[in-house]
Formats: sequence, structure tokens, C-alpha cells
Amino acid sequence: MLHIHNGDSTAATAGKCDLPGEHLTWREALICGPVPGSLSKEEFRELRARHLADAYGVDLAECRKELGEQEEALAQFSEHEELPIAHLSLAQRNPPIIQRSCG
Repeated sequence: MLHIHNGDSTAATAGKCDLPGEHLTWREALICGPVPGSLSKEEFRELRARHLADAYGVDLAECRKELGEQEEALAQFSEHEELPIAHLSLAQRNPPIIQRSCG
């Protein structure tokens, strides 16, 4: 089973729930910055890494590395029997419920 969590905060909360399986923290917010559809996979990753490094003041090489690791982990999803889908807004709308259930 592979759980994909939307960011570090969501992953930390889910980690308190003792969920079985592997956990992938997805840190790439595609809602921010350029997301052209006409680029190769490598060009797209480079564009996103440069955007994230510039926008958030982080190391470009580290951005490239983390984006590559995310892509590699996601590419392995078919090796898992289950890929549960959780809606982020549940945690946003009901944090006390999530905290009581998992914390």
C-alpha cells in the first residue's frame, strides 16, 4: 500500500495514525509557478526545480534531487496492491477530528 501525502504537515499527521504501508510526502505544489505542457519530463523537472529554488530560496541541486526522488517513488506505484486516495480538505475542514483519531 502506498500513501501519498500532500506536504510534510499532512504526512506528519498521517504518521501518527499508524497507517500500514509506504508513505510518500509530495512536496511539489503545481498550483504555484509555471507548468507548461509542452516540455519533456527532464525539461519540466528542471523548470520546476529552478522555480522552486528561486521562489523559496532553496538550493537548486537539492530541488532537482528531491523532484527526481518524488518522480521515482511515484513511478513505483504499480508495485503496490493499494493506493488509497484521501482528500486533503477533510483535514483542513476537520482538524480536531483528525487529531483525535490520529494523535
